[in-house]
Amino acid sequence: MADNKIYRYVGITDTHGKEVNKQVWNNVILPFIKDYKPDGVIHFGDVGDFDGISHWNRNKKLKIEGKRIKSDIKDACKILTDINENTPKDCKKVVILGNHDGWVKAYVEEHPELDGVFDLEKDFAELGWKVIPENGIYRLGKLLCFHGMYTSEFHTKKHLTAFGKNCMYGHMHDHQVYTLSQYEGEHMAQSIGCLCNKGAEYLKGKPTRWVHGFALINYQPSTNLYWASFQKIVCGTYVYNGKKYK
Repeated sequence: MADNKIYRYVGITDTHGKEVNKQVWNNVILPFIKDYKPDGVIHFGDVGDFDGISHWNRNKKLKIEGKRIKSDIKDACKILTDINENTPKDCKKVVILGNHDGWVKAYVEEHPELDGVFDLEKDFAELGWKVIPENGIYRLGKLLCFHGMYTSEFHTKKHLTAFGKNCMYGHMHDHQVYTLSQYEGEHMAQSIGCLCNKGAEYLKGKPTRWVHGFALINYQPSTNLYWASFQKIVCGTYVYNGKKYK
C-alpha cells in the first residue's frame, strides 16, 4: 500500500561541537524543533569541530595545546543528544559525517594504537542516529542529502552539474541556490547555512558569506516528491507561524 503521508523533516548542518552558536542553538533551534515535532531530523555534517587533530593544525603545537579528542567527541555527542531530548521518540534521525567529523577516523588510521578507543560512528549510532559515512549520500525521495563535495565560488552550480539531481548540503556555511532545467525536469541544488559561530579563529577577522539557518523538508514516499525551504535566522531570531524564537 502506498504511503501517501507527508513527513516533516528538519535539516541542520555545521554545528561544530563546542563552536556551536549557543544563543541560536539554545534559544532558536531547540525550542523550534520541540514545538515543530518533526518526523525526522537530518544533520548534514560537521557535528563536531575536532580542530585539535585537523591536518591544518599539524605541527602547530601552541594552537592545539590543551585540546583533547575525547572532549571534542563529548561536545559532538551533546549536539545529537540535545536533539534527541527535543524530538518525539519515533522521530527518525540521520547524521551524515562531514570532513571535520572524518578527521577522527583519519587520526586513528595514522595512530592505529587508538583503534577501538575513538569511534565517532559508533558513538553516534549508540545515540540512536543512522550514520552515513563521510562523502556518503542519504536519499530522501528525489533529494540527495550529503555534507558537500565542492568548494568553488558557485558551488551549487558545480554540485548540480556533477550530480544532475536535486541536492542539499552544508559545508560552505552559506546559503546558495542554483536551478537547472534538465531532461527529467527542473533540478535544484542548495546549501543551508550553518549553526556555528561566524567568527572562526582561522578566518582572522575576514568577512564571510556565512549565514545562520536550517531547512524544512516535506517528503511524500508514495510520489518520492519533496518540498524544501531554507529558513534564515536573522540577528539570532526566527519566526514561524507568527511565533518568534530569539
